[in-house]
Amino acid sequence: MNRIFFVIAVVLTVLTISTSNSQATTCTPTGFVRDSINLTAAQINPIGTVSGDVDATGCNIAIYYGPGKKGTIRRANIHGANYFGVVNNGGNVTISDSMISDIGETPFNGTQHGVAIYFAIEGGAKGGIRDNVVWNYQKGGITVNGSGTIG
Repeated sequence: MNRIFFVIAVVLTVLTISTSNSQATTCTPTGFVRDSINLTAAQINPIGTVSGDVDATGCNIAIYYGPGKKGTIRRANIHGANYFGVVNNGGNVTISDSMISDIGETPFNGTQHGVAIYFAIEGGAKGGIRDNVVWNYQKGGITVNGSGTIG
């Protein structure tokens, strides 16, 4: 019994050490311009399904999809960007069963940005937004911009 306990204690110690090391988010320019700024993103056109924690602290956008790109975000926890949580700028993106929060300046101020989910329909964006929880944003929760939107 002591031997089993000892092995478990070692594993837990290794897990604690590995989870305490945080990595800085890399913010990459997207070509998506707002306020004369080439906004940066923590993830650009990610391949496959995005899930789990997406900490975009220090970036303008957490996840950016450009024209013609496809994407799925499911069961993700997206937070920390100051302009947008998710931008679909002409792609085909589905966001479901996810949490998007803490989008905007820290602390919130009077600037006119901080949108959790943004679909640019005028740019050809398609997709779906279903069963998400959105909170603690500075400007808007979900913005679908353009004609031809379906509720």
